[in-house]
Amino acid sequence: ARRSRFLVGEDMKSHYYGRRGALWVRLKHEESGRNMLFVNHHGPLEVNSGGECGGASIANNLAHLMHEKAQPGDILVLVGDFNANSASLTVQELWSRLVLLHSGDSFGGVDNIFGNMDASDVVSRVTLGSGGSDHDAIATVVKVGGAKRRRMVAAADPAAEEASRALVTNPPGDDWQ
Repeated sequence: ARRSRFLVGEDMKSHYYGRRGALWVRLKHEESGRNMLFVNHHGPLEVNSGGECGGASIANNLAHLMHEKAQPGDILVLVGDFNANSASLTVQELWSRLVLLHSGDSFGGVDNIFGNMDASDVVSRVTLGSGGSDHDAIATVVKVGGAKRRRMVAAADPAAEEASRALVTNPPGDDWQ
């Protein structure tokens, strides 16, 4: 498996801990033979701000990372404490590229799991509890299936469906979608 770190943003000066990145790894599902790009991101503070560069920039940087590191046909999974919930530009911009598969309850839903599979491929969504953290851990199990990659046409929740409809007039143009 290949893996690395990629910088995507920086905290606002008002709540500064530093630069924020994403860790990624490419994995192979032995049973189906499909590859997965798995990305874990810890988003910048202040919550919903997108940090110094703004939420749209964070989403675009994450999309750029996934576009750069994924191969055609890859399963794409993006997880993490985004420090951004559905009211943020970060999450709203990601809806135009990926399906929100699960969102936690901590801090208004800042912990998220996105993927490039249909929402109907979700087998289960679970909130696991805090385990000592200030966030509850969340988990989602999805069906991997055969070698065919699906194009996103359905959204995981009503707000994502509305964002998808808006794309009819302004498609993102990402060729890995």
